[in-house]
Amino acid sequence: MVEREGNKILVTEQDGKLVAELNSKRLAALKSIKYEGDEILRGMHWTIGAMSDEPGLVRRSKEYHKAGMSCVETEGWMPFGREPNLTQAIRFSAGRARFTSDFVANGETISRHFSVGSFLLPGKWESMFVVPAAQHLVDGGKPYERQLPKWDGKDIMLGHWHRPPLSLVFKRKSGVRLEVGTGSDVFRWEQNMGYHPEHGSYKVTLTQAGLEVLREPLACCEDFVPEGRPFRYTWHLAWDKAGVRSTPPEHEVVKAQIARNGHDLEWDKVKKAFAAPRTDGKPRFLLVDIMDFLWEDTCKRCPSPQAFAAELVAPEPCWMTSPVEKKLKNLIRKLVEIPGVGGLIFRNVSPGICYHPSHVDKKNPMGVAHWDMGGMMDFAAWARQACRDKFEVYSEAAEGWDTPAMNTLFD
Repeated sequence: MVEREGNKILVTEQDGKLVAELNSKRLAALKSIKYEGDEILRGMHWTIGAMSDEPGLVRRSKEYHKAGMSCVETEGWMPFGREPNLTQAIRFSAGRARFTSDFVANGETISRHFSVGSFLLPGKWESMFVVPAAQHLVDGGKPYERQLPKWDGKDIMLGHWHRPPLSLVFKRKSGVRLEVGTGSDVFRWEQNMGYHPEHGSYKVTLTQAGLEVLREPLACCEDFVPEGRPFRYTWHLAWDKAGVRSTPPEHEVVKAQIARNGHDLEWDKVKKAFAAPRTDGKPRFLLVDIMDFLWEDTCKRCPSPQAFAAELVAPEPCWMTSPVEKKLKNLIRKLVEIPGVGGLIFRNVSPGICYHPSHVDKKNPMGVAHWDMGGMMDFAAWARQACRDKFEVYSEAAEGWDTPAMNTLFD
């Protein structure tokens, strides 16, 4: 639900567990997020050089509800110099908020720094789980978790990266977790607005007030004039409570059988299984293992620039490709027409990095960095609406992906 009270916009999700407050007169818009009454985020902002978006002028602010999501859009400009433009769309749904942030410099000189979606996580936090930047994963880096110290009178930098971590998950002692994740457009974040590589800055700093999260796609040592074109950045927030996730009720499993061609289900067997008499009264769920399909190489993840150049692929599909999206949407369209289906479970659903440029409509002989969390979220949002009033959809992530975004994927 989204409603406006003067300049204040309130978004309420998950039966009141999540309350987000936004300011319609602020370009960054998002003022705070409370989960189960606990303020877990405060004061989101952009910065251009040393100036925040606070003096910016909002040309248009709009809130609405669409396809099960509460949406807030803002558009405006900074009233100085060449008047750079900032536009942002936020889509709230159960367990997450997805951001599309656009910036047009209009020839404005940026003094060393430009940030998108920086904020404070107020209060005490117990741990931080990090999914490293795409290139770090290519180089052999692994996701890791570290316990956070207590503030002892001086600020402490807990993490600093020059490429954007794919995901940061912060956890309180109560189990409440907040995730900030880079969008599928990793390549945009890493391009540093056309400046030299490795000139972003992503920091987590422990302060007396909480954790300051800084996210700068540009951090350089000189004034810089970006191209006049729009720069788009996508990213997400997600929240949950550790150990609590939506699970299907007690049920009978119907394992999907894949047809000989490897591209579809044996639908006659699926229909027969759901038409069979029930003896225990349990609902029947169709279990579909993503890895059982025969995916074309063009749909699979290329795990590194070198792999793309050598035409090597991983076994997992990339969720940014249209054939993957089309296949799974067709599966759901057919399944909703079959009587007796109590639910659907997807197995082996987990995001990954990919460098195949065609997946993001690009060309580059050494590949283009992206990860497919955004594609998974797009599909999940569509699936929730397609299956509404029919049955619930659940997912089983691969090991190591106990994150808020994955745990609430189909909520």
